[in-house]
Amino acid sequence: MNKQALNNANRVYSKPINTLFPYLLAVQMPKFLAIGNALIDIVAKIPSPTTIQIDSKTVEKILCINFASKTELDDLQVQFGGSAANTAIATAALGSQASILTALGSDNFGKMVEADLRKHKVDTSRVVFIPRQRTGMSVILLAEGEKS
Repeated sequence: MNKQALNNANRVYSKPINTLFPYLLAVQMPKFLAIGNALIDIVAKIPSPTTIQIDSKTVEKILCINFASKTELDDLQVQFGGSAANTAIATAALGSQASILTALGSDNFGKMVEADLRKHKVDTSRVVFIPRQRTGMSVILLAEGEKS
């Protein structure tokens, strides 16, 4: 299988992903290849957490949410993330030829992640879409500007 065959197949691959790596690495190697995850970060800003005193000297910030309850948000953002994606984008921003080897779900989020990588001039020819799988997501809770 060559690069053209991968493009013709729309990069949807149904065999075990580890069998695809030799083909993806066989195409001309870029100056920088990031291997790893690319995903969606859902960043939720919550109201200030409660401050409590423990053992009469330790002050802790805690977030208590009842299971399956609703929580008010001050803000919600959908961002692109993942260590490999972030590294490839930073490398491309510095002017180097960057590519990424990653697997995404065959959902709309996967298409959005690939489009964002292309927008940042990252070669996405080694991005593989896995049928019937969702793109990875993480939820980041922010309160007062800090990660919780």
